[in-house]
Amino acid sequence: LDNQDILRVMQLMGIKYLVDHPEFPDALDKHTKPRLPTEKEKLVFEHDDWKIYEYLDAYPRFFLIGNYEVIIDDQAAVKRLFDPTFNPRSSVILSQKPNGTDPQIDPNAKVEIVSYTPNKIIFKTATSKDQLLFLSDTFYPDWKAKIDTNTATDVLRANFALRAVPIPAGIHTVEMYYLPNTFTKGLAIAGASLIILIFTMYSKIFAKTSVARS
Repeated sequence: LDNQDILRVMQLMGIKYLVDHPEFPDALDKHTKPRLPTEKEKLVFEHDDWKIYEYLDAYPRFFLIGNYEVIIDDQAAVKRLFDPTFNPRSSVILSQKPNGTDPQIDPNAKVEIVSYTPNKIIFKTATSKDQLLFLSDTFYPDWKAKIDTNTATDVLRANFALRAVPIPAGIHTVEMYYLPNTFTKGLAIAGASLIILIFTMYSKIFAKTSVARS
């Protein structure tokens, strides 16, 4: 497999393991299919006809980074992302400039994942300089983020379709959570309905009390 664009996508997405089996329905003649370069793969499991290879050049699923480029135009961002001179492990492409932070190189920056669920991801970070927390999950506007449970921060579109969160220097808990607009609108409608219901009930009680007194 010598298509550098495909290899870059695999790196960015953190695709670490590949399954090989001769009876995959769409495999056809697997001897004619492209394979990873020998120096970039490692056989880590084998049982009967099943094999699992580790892709040795895969990037971590999440990491802290201080270098970034801002490219607003999508086509230009994709072109830069697949430019052989661009190193996605030492820099990240953002669709907008981070607000309130000034990410810089910090070789001692540390991040660990505390929990990962489909709707919420929690990290612990320790840095001496502002950073960007990169995660190779798909960007979507309804993903939100907060730092230390109460400080809202942006979830930025990174490397065209993935996520990055600006992180201030220090020791922090960073939470990414999915909060769709339909949910917040539903809460607003439910809250308004509750207020109307309480007001209606109170009005009826007040009206009955007034009649009883008269």
